[in-house]
Amino acid sequence: MDLPLQKLSPSYLRQRFFIEKVNELASMVALIDFILFIIVLCIMLLSLILVKAVIQKCIILGYLLMMLTQITLLYYFSNEVYYQSLEISTAVYDIDWFKCDIATQKLLKLLLLRSQKPCAILMGNAYPINLRRLLVLLKITYSVFTLLEQLYG
Repeated sequence: MDLPLQKLSPSYLRQRFFIEKVNELASMVALIDFILFIIVLCIMLLSLILVKAVIQKCIILGYLLMMLTQITLLYYFSNEVYYQSLEISTAVYDIDWFKCDIATQKLLKLLLLRSQKPCAILMGNAYPINLRRLLVLLKITYSVFTLLEQLYG
């Protein structure tokens, strides 16, 4: 068996186990974070409009920038986990598997089957955290913000 393949399979399985544990521990927290982020962002945007002092506007803008940076990094790297796990099946498929011994072919087959379902960090055990979900979050935030602006502005 090839040495890189011996290292690849346990490494992939450890990473997959890690993602499953992250989902087990933090999936509901990510859902709550999603909801609270919408609420806090709407409140901060509304306060940005209602506040008159320039220094307070600067503080609010700084806070908004930090919040957006934090959530964007989380969603970006979760997105990378998802798409890199999709690339594993392509990489396994591109190997000249017919030149390998039987044990390696079985390992490749197992790896190919396991990698068909991509790893994803989930929100609420249902929705993958990715950049598409970030856009949904920002659209919802904007909709709620415009509603609040019409009510209070």
